[in-house]
Amino acid sequence: MRSIAAVAAVLAACGSSGSGRDDAGSSGSGSGSGSSAASRVTNHAGASNATKAGHPATSEVARIEHAVFSLVDNRHAAHRGVDNDFVMDGGDIGMARYTRFNLPATRWHLGKTVAGERAATAEPLASLEVPLTAQQAKATQVTLHVHAQGKLNTALKINGRSAGKSARVPLNDGWQTVSFPIEAGRLVVGENQLAFETSGKGRMSIGWMRLGGETSSTEDPRQAAVFDAKDDTIELGSTATVAWYVTVPDGANLVAEVPAPCRVEVQARAGDASSAGGLLGGPNARIDLSPVSGKVVRLSLTTRECADA
Repeated sequence: MRSIAAVAAVLAACGSSGSGRDDAGSSGSGSGSGSSAASRVTNHAGASNATKAGHPATSEVARIEHAVFSLVDNRHAAHRGVDNDFVMDGGDIGMARYTRFNLPATRWHLGKTVAGERAATAEPLASLEVPLTAQQAKATQVTLHVHAQGKLNTALKINGRSAGKSARVPLNDGWQTVSFPIEAGRLVVGENQLAFETSGKGRMSIGWMRLGGETSSTEDPRQAAVFDAKDDTIELGSTATVAWYVTVPDGANLVAEVPAPCRVEVQARAGDASSAGGLLGGPNARIDLSPVSGKVVRLSLTTRECADA
């Protein structure tokens, strides 16, 4: 796979002219966490300020930048998608946010190794809260890769209502992949509660979950988006998306290297429908996010123009 080098996920100016700390290096390199990556760019506001202060005007004044958010360092906060389906990794500690961090009571036991696989083990009544886009809220099926201790039965409720007429699924001992049909209107745009009620003497554990359609693949969807903390890279399949909910600082840019001929589409969309974005790839290693400065956005990356990026 080719790799996105998440050099510095979002950059913010910490100075506009004169002497200052350049703790960022160049935008074209990246290793480690990304916290030391950045670049210098033209800042015409800085040039104007220098002139007012009695200093000679220059055509370009360096803007000192530093990394404020590293995509790879914050990989456990990333939301995954494949073919516009929502995907959850039950083996990742980042699942804690979907459990409301087990408050007010512990319903999920995270980071377990179950029959050789990482998973989250559920109490007999356990719920998840997942954020869905407009496209994801059209899902007609929940697919689970689960492990059962003995023979169990699991029922699914969505937003307080039964998922549908076939909302109860029998589970056999061991690992298996099962699906729950979802009736129309059960899912909504935004936060959704999925509650699992398991009966039997054992426990159910989830390896991964996918909200999609009847034609969605039952293969492990997590392989479509892989993070490498050591190399500070993200590998995305052709239909994969990763997204973070972040507050965009003033003057922010997203900086990353994407080897040609691949492109990665960047979208930063706020709740008021304002947005910023563009294509990363080849010589273009930065996207200006200033149109959504100061707003909480869904910042997403999606592969374009090649099988893997």
